Amino acid sequence: MREAVTLRIEGLLLHGTSHTHPAPKGLAVLFLNSGSLPRSSRGDLYAHLADDLSMEGFPCFRFDLPGLGDSQGDVPNEYAEFYEFVQEGGFAGTVVRLVKDLRQAYGLSGVVLAGICGGAQTSVFAAAKERGAGIAGLVLLDMPFFLYRHSPVAAAQAPSRSLLGRARSGIAGGKARVRDWVLAQKWEPQATKIYYGLKKITSRANGNALPPNTNMPLLKALAGLLEDGMPALMVTAHPPIPEPQSFDYIGHIAARAGDRLEHARIEGTTHSFVENGGAEAVRAAVSAWLARRP
Repeated sequence: MREAVTLRIEGLLLHGTSHTHPAPKGLAVLFLNSGSLPRSSRGDLYAHLADDLSMEGFPCFRFDLPGLGDSQGDVPNEYAEFYEFVQEGGFAGTVVRLVKDLRQAYGLSGVVLAGICGGAQTSVFAAAKERGAGIAGLVLLDMPFFLYRHSPVAAAQAPSRSLLGRARSGIAGGKARVRDWVLAQKWEPQATKIYYGLKKITSRANGNALPPNTNMPLLKALAGLLEDGMPALMVTAHPPIPEPQSFDYIGHIAARAGDRLEHARIEGTTHSFVENGGAEAVRAAVSAWLARRP
């Protein structure tokens, strides 16, 4: 059953949707915005996942974070600046408060955070921000480990330039095109191209050295959570056309995480998991992983 939910977090009204089923379990799933997309995600992926998982007894919630979808608040007008905010954990505090309020309102034993891309990054930063908030696990869908900005070398040569200025200089087409993507909410295909373009940069790493564009705070936060026993499922998309081999971040982390990190590869789909049966494959992987949670 779907119901509209509104919570006041940090003075802002956040709008969401709950998916519940009779005799729910005490463990719930909270889906976080993928980029600037609304809480349904592209192709209504989150909505369908939440429907299916709730039928298996896991209450699910989809909330628009501040300034996104139906929720109050402000976000940067430029996608580049917005993504820098996300990849630095800008929404983490809001998510921690949201988890606490949901647990109290619904009597939940814990909440698993789930999201694609930026939603996955937000999940990691929120879980690391307050270990006692009741975040019980992570479902990270095609999470990027690289920084969405110009090269560190260029940044060092021009320290007076803003982060936004550095990001703008590294995005083909310039500011106007990026603004059009966001305002029209049709930027996802272009953003996906940038995602895979930046992903290729990770192939420049030598041996086991981390690539220069690695998001080190994100990597350290995830490694710390896994070392402390936080269970996590990473799901990666692998398009029909093979990509150039890049740095194996998951292998890098898994070597230190043991069985706390599980990895599911989905072949023949893209970053949004909508094409070629990706959604059903994600549902199967997440469902099986949740079934093994205590």
